[in-house]
Amino acid sequence: MAIKTDKKFIRDDNDFRFQFYRSLSPKFKTAFFLNSLSFADEKLSGLSKASSNEILLGLKFHPVSKLAFSILGGYKFDYQMGQRDNGWVYRISSDTTELNISDYHLRANLNHGEDFITPRKNISSALNLTLWRRFAPEVESKIGFTAKRIKRDFYFYADTNLQKMYGVNFNIEGRDEKSLSVIFILGYPLIENLMIDLNFAVDTRNIMKLIRYKTSSLYDSNIEEFNLNTGVAFAYESEKVRFKLGFNYAERNEIHTPKRNEFITESVFLRITQNEERKNNQSLRRSINGEFSVAMSERFFVGSMFYISLFRYDTPSILNDDDRDELLQILRIFFRFKLSDEIFVDLPVDLNNQHLVYIFSTRSVNNNWNRIIKLSPSIAFERGRIRNYANFSVLANYTVYDFEAQVSSVKSYVFRQFYLNDSLFFPVFDRISFEGNLQLIFSESGRLKWKEFKERPTLFINTSEYNFRFVYSVSDDVKFSTGYRMFDERRFKFVGLDKVPDSRITARGLTCGVEIGNEKFKFNLNGWIERLKFGERISDVPNLNLSLIFNL
Repeated sequence: MAIKTDKKFIRDDNDFRFQFYRSLSPKFKTAFFLNSLSFADEKLSGLSKASSNEILLGLKFHPVSKLAFSILGGYKFDYQMGQRDNGWVYRISSDTTELNISDYHLRANLNHGEDFITPRKNISSALNLTLWRRFAPEVESKIGFTAKRIKRDFYFYADTNLQKMYGVNFNIEGRDEKSLSVIFILGYPLIENLMIDLNFAVDTRNIMKLIRYKTSSLYDSNIEEFNLNTGVAFAYESEKVRFKLGFNYAERNEIHTPKRNEFITESVFLRITQNEERKNNQSLRRSINGEFSVAMSERFFVGSMFYISLFRYDTPSILNDDDRDELLQILRIFFRFKLSDEIFVDLPVDLNNQHLVYIFSTRSVNNNWNRIIKLSPSIAFERGRIRNYANFSVLANYTVYDFEAQVSSVKSYVFRQFYLNDSLFFPVFDRISFEGNLQLIFSESGRLKWKEFKERPTLFINTSEYNFRFVYSVSDDVKFSTGYRMFDERRFKFVGLDKVPDSRITARGLTCGVEIGNEKFKFNLNGWIERLKFGERISDVPNLNLSLIFNL
């Protein structure tokens, strides 16, 4: 992937992985791995270039059909921040496809690897265990356990103070992350057509930030995270009716702790501790959700879903005033019609309601209600090789601040939008077909007085885009196309209630394309020339997209 802008910034990413196995016997295989990863980004000032290349040789051993062990060793070349490091590496792993123990099924894998790229050292370890059992066709329980450790060392530039103290140009920051997680899932039928699903998940994570060369401002720190998620859901399903009701509880704790070193005085460490403690937080979310749908007939389907959650965010530090409560309410009602074998109509209605409340007066000026109403019907028609799909939506978004009357710095506002998208495909001749797409967007925003339900518009945007092309099929594997694309965006300001033109952007031009492919190979080439117009300034911009896919 290469991205180029008018400022000559180029980003380049490359990822190559090759694995080769050769069987020595039914139980032994030799293995050869070649991995290469690199990126360069001229926009970044620090870590603008990095690469990692490694060559690994080893064996893979299958003592039984569903159990495998592998050990690999090799050499690694690493480039980061202008520093080239290299050293020996090794990887060991074991995994099972699916072991049957009595009536239980077990899947497990263990991986561990270390990179000795002096003066840095990377470690990666992971243990995954999954145990499940199906007691009956509709009764299944599952337990999962995961333990991980990922340690990485990164260079960063040393300042003048660090250079004088240690005589180095680069410092090294290590990130040592350890995590444990347990999940439990149980599905059980209470009565006919009624199921209960129970789930429980808990995970902990500990992240150590380790600085190689320390000063009074460069110190080690520790982050502890705890997450708990539990839920219960009831589901009923019959031939025509489907119902689901769920309750969920989740909490998360995060604690930041600095580590004092010999360069930090008591007063400085007190200030550092206060800054780290400002990041500590606790959050709690309780939610209820449900779905209901019924087939009124073979051609008419109606349903609804809802979601209500209460989120609480607390910060123990008195220096942090980000404590807040959030109420979120979502309701969708939808209707689906089958007018004929060729025509389908969907009619959904969405209502969203959110209330944000900051606890402390220093932030409560931002307390607000956000209400969204959306109607988005669609229609699909298909007969033979003729296809037409159209959808449009009408959206209204109202944001109302609780203390707008007391504080002049916040103003309630409204945003409305109309969206239309229509696509059409039909054959013209035996080998020539037509594909077209139309998109229209009208949006308006302005100030809002909620109690009087009055508004003063401030901005109107009219956007339209048209794409069509004729496709010539030489065969099932080769196609050529040519067409036309047009884009037009007009912005208007309001003087009183009158719309006054403000700016306009247009782009139009011919398009062409080539598609060659089969089951093993696919080649796509699309190009077009746009004539862009920004006000009175006009420029021609060529565009070219190329994709090549091989299925080995």
